[in-house]
Amino acid sequence: MRRTLLLLVCAAAAGHLAIQAQQVTGGVTGSVMDGSGAAVGGATVAVRNVDTNLTLKAVTQENGQYLIPNLQAGNYSVTFSKDGFKTENH
Repeated sequence: MRRTLLLLVCAAAAGHLAIQAQQVTGGVTGSVMDGSGAAVGGATVAVRNVDTNLTLKAVTQENGQYLIPNLQAGNYSVTFSKDGFKTENH
C-alpha cells in the first residue's frame, strides 16, 4: 500500500534589482510530511512552468523542507514523489 505525502507549500516572492534592469523572481518553499505528520526526507520536488515546460527540482532535507529559488513569474505545477509513496501533483 502506498502512503500519501502531505504537503505544506509556501510560495515566496522576492524582487531583485539588477544594475541595468529590474528582474522579479520568486521561489517555492515548504515541507513534505507523511500521513502521520512525520517529515519525509529524500522526496523529489519538481516545479514545472506550464507555459515553457522548464522544470526545476530539489530534494527534501531530512526535516522534509525544500526550497526552489529564482523562478521567473509564470504558472507552475508542483509534483512531489518518493519511492513507497503516492506521487502528488499540484
